[in-house]
Amino acid sequence: MAEYFPRNPSVPPVSWNVTIRPQAKADLRRAHDWYEERCAGLGELLGQEQSGAMRLRLADLAKDLNLIRQARDLAAGALSQD
Repeated sequence: MAEYFPRNPSVPPVSWNVTIRPQAKADLRRAHDWYEERCAGLGELLGQEQSGAMRLRLADLAKDLNLIRQARDLAAGALSQD
């Protein structure tokens, strides 16, 4: 779909503030410790994978938001021509 909505340089990039709640942090810590007890380094690998997955998901959300903004701008332009 990105080929239909090329990047608009006038649209600022998306910036996210992500908050991981205390209970979620505790869950991640317990999972880290559980894996680490089974094999040294495995808990660290889990943390790296989780961080990477979160970064990918945020990048997907940013792309979606840019597509929505561009579609809105196209629709507004089409409506103003009527």
